[in-house]
This record gives sequence, C-alpha cells and structure tokens, in this order.
Amino acid sequence: MAFDPTELAPAALASLLEAGSFVLVEDDAGKLVRTTSGIVVDVPPAECRAVIEDYAGYKSWMPQLTRSDVVSRKGNAAEVAFTLSFRFSVFSKNLDYTLRYKPKGDVRVEWERLDGDFEETYGAWSWIPLERGKRPRVLVDDAGDFVAS
Repeated sequence: MAFDPTELAPAALASLLEAGSFVLVEDDAGKLVRTTSGIVVDVPPAECRAVIEDYAGYKSWMPQLTRSDVVSRKGNAAEVAFTLSFRFSVFSKNLDYTLRYKPKGDVRVEWERLDGDFEETYGAWSWIPLERGKRPRVLVDDAGDFVAS
C-alpha cells in the first residue's frame, strides 16, 4: 500500500520538514522495501503537477536518469520508458524499466511497474499545502518494492 502524506498530522509533516527535506527508508532484514522522501517546493499545486506530468522531462531534473520517453497515452494514463545509469570509476550499470502513471485527483500521480529490470515497483508523487495553503507545498515521492531482477 502506498504512503499517503495527507494522512499525516500537519504537525508531524512540519516536523519532518524542519530541515527542508526528509527521506524515510523502510527495510526488512537489510532488504530495501520502501523509500519516502519529501521536500518543500515553493510553487502552486498546478505548477507542481505540470512538472510531475511532464514525464519526458524527468531526465532534466533526475541526475541518474538518462532516458524518459512517453511510450503511449490512454486517457489520463501514460506509459513511460526509463533508463537509470550509474557510473563508477571501474564500471557502470543501467537499469531499464517502464512505468504506468495515473493521476488521482488534483494532488497525486500514482505509478506501477509494467516491465523491466525491477520485478516490482510502485509508488506515487503527492503534493499538499502546508499550514492550510499559507506555506509552500510538499512534494512527496513514495516508492515501494524495489526488487531488481
């Protein structure tokens, strides 16, 4: 089940964001199960949504992403092919995968794995107002079950 930041008490979310960003890591006996990260972004919800739904533009702000191509669109859903590239001094590794993105209301876009180098992955981008809209929004990236095949 994906994490829903709107279920957090505002004080708990504000506490997580005191440093400006947070990353929560859930593991099971050393195996990565889920990551959740959040950051304060000083933009209106519509602008946040526009960036998240510009799937082909992901490589411009995700450093290890070398490919993000929209493969198809059906209604408001999009299938997007990605390549993550990790380069180290003595070797490099690429992970290729395809996700289906589906907007859920005005403040959330969920994704699920279709194929590729992960056996399973799913998650969501969510953006919510802080202090009843008086503060910048929080962008939360929640992803679970990163199992590389």
